[in-house]
Amino acid sequence: LQGLQGFHLKNSSHSEAAQCSLHIAALIAEQLYIKDNEKGANVNPRDRVILSGCSGFQEISKNILEESWTHVDSESPADEHTIDSQIFSADGLLKEMLRAVHLLKESELYEICNSVYKLILPFYERRCDYACLAESHGVLQQIYTNIITCTRTQSRMLGSYYRVGFYGKKFEDLPNHEYVYKEPKITRLVEIKERLIEVFGGEGAVVVLPDSNAVDKTKLDPNQNYLQITSVAPYFDAEELQHRPTEFHRSHDLSKFVFYTPFTLSGGAQTSSIGDQYKRKTILTVEKHFPYLRKRLAVISKTETTLTPIENSIEALEERTQLLNLEVRADNPNSKTLQQVLQGSVRLQVNAGPQEFCRTFLTESYTGSPDHVQHLRKALALFIRASEDALILNRTLIDQGQAVFHAELETG
Repeated sequence: LQGLQGFHLKNSSHSEAAQCSLHIAALIAEQLYIKDNEKGANVNPRDRVILSGCSGFQEISKNILEESWTHVDSESPADEHTIDSQIFSADGLLKEMLRAVHLLKESELYEICNSVYKLILPFYERRCDYACLAESHGVLQQIYTNIITCTRTQSRMLGSYYRVGFYGKKFEDLPNHEYVYKEPKITRLVEIKERLIEVFGGEGAVVVLPDSNAVDKTKLDPNQNYLQITSVAPYFDAEELQHRPTEFHRSHDLSKFVFYTPFTLSGGAQTSSIGDQYKRKTILTVEKHFPYLRKRLAVISKTETTLTPIENSIEALEERTQLLNLEVRADNPNSKTLQQVLQGSVRLQVNAGPQEFCRTFLTESYTGSPDHVQHLRKALALFIRASEDALILNRTLIDQGQAVFHAELETG
């Protein structure tokens, strides 16, 4: 883990380096928890580890439990010298958690810093170390200030994700032929494309397939190696989204991703007619949760659903309604993000989608499924209600200089 951390630091991958420290800390905590249970009352209260092993880290990352003793090896006893070393001690644990905090701050993952300090502070309290407690609360004050600033300005970019498929003899030895890659901040498709081409031999060694359609391996040149690179977004169902109220929560502990492939029955990809636009919705599940020790995770399951034109429109409305409701129900409403969502929802100049849905699917000439029509009517009603609530909230947040913009939103 320390060697992997050094590799990540060399490549300025601070988020992954922080995960290494967190896993090291969890492993130390697990060993100390076992030692405390074995020695029982003979342990000096000052040195007793007041953690429940690595399970105390679950709030920080869903991956941490892989460092549990039962998960790692339930039959092989740990070496006593290893457990009693300087690293596997209460001081060693504190040092690693503080190192994790430093790397998390470098990654702008301030909310996780807060969770780590929930584990650090009880150590100082048990030791009556008021100097460290005072310093820690000063650090926490700055962490909270950073969270408030990032939430208000929406200035954090916590990663871009790409699905990469590997095809050809060069990749036959890979344990998996489909991965999701985590890239830093806003990484454009052309940037990851150029990087992977260089990694896998340069121009000519690999060919990048031009779209996200299903790959027919029988049509590929057996002497050529191929990459297929597709931008993907974190995926949450409606229930899970309720438990991810902030942009941070929607960027952490990610294991599912989605991408859409547009197509038409005539064979093309895109069309100007909503009534003819189909989409293939693909949901990928990866082996662990991002961020993790590695920057790519293997895809372990994939589901594909074909959306008809009206289903496509219903889903677009429901996604927009969810975004509006998240803004309206936020504990601390943010006028900047609220207006961005409103502009993409109701401003006529940039979005006539809902009106076009009505003209296409809510007429007597439409002969599609009555159930889908009813579903669309319900989705439209919920969208209009959410838009109204968002406009009312926006009116309370704006200043006089934004009155014209708000009027345009209300007109839409």
